[in-house]
Amino acid sequence: MQESNQKWLQVGTPMCGVVFGLVGVLIALSLIFLGFWKTLLIVVMFGIGYVLGAFNNKKKYLEATISAVTHKDD
Repeated sequence: MQESNQKWLQVGTPMCGVVFGLVGVLIALSLIFLGFWKTLLIVVMFGIGYVLGAFNNKKKYLEATISAVTHKDD
């Protein structure tokens, strides 16, 4: 059962194409019916929720991300 679930997101498989096609349709419908800013707000909130839910060591991840974004080459 687990092998079947992993194929859904394996790039290059037809199942992955279907998943990304459906994501594209959802984004297009959101842009049409909600507008750009509301769709962008949903995407940003999803991203924040994903970060809060997906990573065990959130503090370390956020520190590394902020450091990477604000790092200046001297």
